[in-house]
Amino acid sequence: MAALSNAAIKYALYTDSWPLTAIAVIVLALLSIVLLVLFVRTLNILFNGKLLKG
Repeated sequence: MAALSNAAIKYALYTDSWPLTAIAVIVLALLSIVLLVLFVRTLNILFNGKLLKG
């Protein structure tokens, strides 16, 4: 997902097309949201003591 986002942004900047730039920004935003959700869920599990239980 990160590689797709990076490639989309580079291609959008190379072609200088605003629709491609918008799509690249949307992909980057989705990736950021996914990473934020995973980070918050991991912290929640860690502080509840479930992460390190065997």
